[in-house]
Amino acid sequence: MKFSEIKNMLSRTGIPTAYHRFNIGQRPPYICFYIPSENNFSADGRVFHSFKRLRVDLYTAEKDEAAEAAVEAALKDFYYTKDEEYLDDIKCYQIIYQLEV
Repeated sequence: MKFSEIKNMLSRTGIPTAYHRFNIGQRPPYICFYIPSENNFSADGRVFHSFKRLRVDLYTAEKDEAAEAAVEAALKDFYYTKDEEYLDDIKCYQIIYQLEV
């Protein structure tokens, strides 16, 4: 999956979306996504296919089930894991989705 396809998929949520971070302060809710690594499948001593490990972070000021549902609808065709943390330093929730594309 290409970078532009990932961005378009997440932008359809209607939630502001950026790769890795916003350059200026952004008020929640917002999405940051990035590709921390790739999982390569090899054949005949070469990379046959590469799967990108995609991380999608949803930030919300309050628990926002509608925002989570929007992200999960965008990811409906993928298997993902989901974790949640509260970030005291910025006073918001971080919902972390991890998947391979």
